[in-house]
Amino acid sequence: MSTPSFEKIDTEENKKLYELQQKQRYNERKIREWKRRRDVKEAAGLDTTKEKAKVREWNKRNKELISSDPRLKRKSK
Repeated sequence: MSTPSFEKIDTEENKKLYELQQKQRYNERKIREWKRRRDVKEAAGLDTTKEKAKVREWNKRNKELISSDPRLKRKSK
């Protein structure tokens, strides 16, 4: 008999990590959405103050979420 070559996966811990990752992805989608809005308004020559503030707000939320758990990593291009 050989020993199993895999570790037991803690399903609760795995579920928590999945939830955190989903929150991070949501934040990243919102950042992209507000950046698109900002870019469209800039191209039209309109005021982008609100959009820039929202990008900063979502970036801050995402940074706080990532720093709250060492298993989360920031996705870069």
